[in-house]
Amino acid sequence: MLGHTNKAFGPGLSDFGTGSAWFHVEFFHGHGQFSDLLYEQIVDVCTIHDLKYNHSISNKKCQALLDKTDTEIGGYYGYNLYVPLALLMLLVLLLC
Repeated sequence: MLGHTNKAFGPGLSDFGTGSAWFHVEFFHGHGQFSDLLYEQIVDVCTIHDLKYNHSISNKKCQALLDKTDTEIGGYYGYNLYVPLALLMLLVLLLC
């Protein structure tokens, strides 16, 4: 997501190249990757305009909530959200 670092493993991007924090929030919440409480806080604090169209979130409270999504999501593999990252890293080490 723009405005904060991405913790994806491999080439997957947290906004999937859309430049939209909105897509990041909707995708990962829709897949149960962060809490309903955090989602509700984002909806209450962030404007749709900021989430969909701003490449830099100026609202510090909104940005802090977006950063928290990365903490709750943790690491993930960009090509398969449900592969445990630790297992994937072990396989990479074994194959090298």
